[in-house]
Amino acid sequence: MFADDTSISYASDSAKELQNVINTELKGLSDWLTTNKLSLNIVKTEFMVVGSRQRIKTLNNEIDIEINGTMVNQVTS
Repeated sequence: MFADDTSISYASDSAKELQNVINTELKGLSDWLTTNKLSLNIVKTEFMVVGSRQRIKTLNNEIDIEINGTMVNQVTS
């Protein structure tokens, strides 16, 4: 079974809050997938920060997203 193009969205003014919420959601997703004998291709998983150029510059190096201890690649487009 394959499922493509799943997305998780969250808005926050705090990079730390954003990181914590997304990492918590991804942990829940990973647990659900494992319980249902499914897997997530972490190599193909990416995240993007959306906002004004100035805001993105201040957030880019502050957000670390991970799944099961593996860092998720950040993309710009």
